[in-house]
Amino acid sequence: GRLFNGETIRQMDKLSQRVADLQIKQEESEIKAARMRIQRFADELYGDTRHSKEHFDLILMDITAYNNYCENHPGFINEKTKVAQEVICERYEQCLRERSFRG
Repeated sequence: GRLFNGETIRQMDKLSQRVADLQIKQEESEIKAARMRIQRFADELYGDTRHSKEHFDLILMDITAYNNYCENHPGFINEKTKVAQEVICERYEQCLRERSFRG
């Protein structure tokens, strides 16, 4: 006999779609949080707050994840961190050259 009837299959399909929708929302939420961390970090740099190399490395990972997400989701509102990313990368390179990360 059949293991699942038509209604059970329909309910499983609905459940699968809901799980997929939740995963999409969770991923977008995580990317928005990364965007906020990127912007906050840049704002701190504008105020001359020094950061450790480890903190820079974490933000650079956020930048990579954010840019990859935006590239793979063209409908996602982008360009919100472009200047912030430039500031962060420029300061990172400066800190590398001058060995001026916060200890």
